[in-house]
Amino acid sequence: MAETWYRGQSTTVEPSSPGGSIHDFGDGVYLTNSKAVAELYAQTRVAHGGGQPEVLTITLGRNELGRVLDLNVDPRWQQFLRTPQIPNKPDTAPENLIRMANENYGRFFEQFTRQNNIRLQNYEAVIGPEFVRGGTQLCILNRNGQASPLGLQIRARLQPVQSSPGPQDQSIPIVPVRSLVQQSRVQGIVGDNLRSDDPAHARTRRRRARDHRASGMDSARFQRDAGPRIAQRVRARWPNAGSRPGKLAWRSQTSARTSQGMASFRAVRLDRSKSLNGV
Repeated sequence: MAETWYRGQSTTVEPSSPGGSIHDFGDGVYLTNSKAVAELYAQTRVAHGGGQPEVLTITLGRNELGRVLDLNVDPRWQQFLRTPQIPNKPDTAPENLIRMANENYGRFFEQFTRQNNIRLQNYEAVIGPEFVRGGTQLCILNRNGQASPLGLQIRARLQPVQSSPGPQDQSIPIVPVRSLVQQSRVQGIVGDNLRSDDPAHARTRRRRARDHRASGMDSARFQRDAGPRIAQRVRARWPNAGSRPGKLAWRSQTSARTSQGMASFRAVRLDRSKSLNGV
């Protein structure tokens, strides 16, 4: 059965030299079965060494890997992970200690191979859990401090992951209207048109359109009838405002805008209450 594996790296950071880093299963070429985990490793390597993140992939059959020590299906490994290092102290089980500090992974793996008389020289690869970022990891083991022929072959076959195009941006157009209340209402109507043709949405759109028309007529009526009355009240309260026409005009316009917005809001609210009551 073929399996897809990934490797996350930096375009400028060289692989660690044999013995130069602490690895879970020893020196080798490491891959993961999770693209997301590979992306995290690529970002980590870039953060430490620069360059650009790069995710590579390869599809392999188990028969191509030679002899594999698969810890995921090895009952000895499962038992080892759950056995406390100190009797009656469950928190000292290897799995707990590895999750606390991943540097313990390599030490416990060596302990496991010694206890079970496992000679890694007889294996080409090791498969096991990745406790830090999740998923499963595959290590193509080095030979005599150098990359094995299988490791070199797999490196040569790795191909860049082709990124899939993201969804197209379908932004909602902004319709210019008289007030913020009306603008939000028109945007809601347009948004519903883009989202669904469901009958319930259609009824909502028709109700919002009625609200919009009602608020527009109310605003026009207010500007025609109430505007002059507000200006007259301003002049009566501030008789000296005639010497400051700019300030009088500013106050009249501000009052008109505020009253206009409240009138629109009351008209919309009244219409909504009728709709909710089935009128």
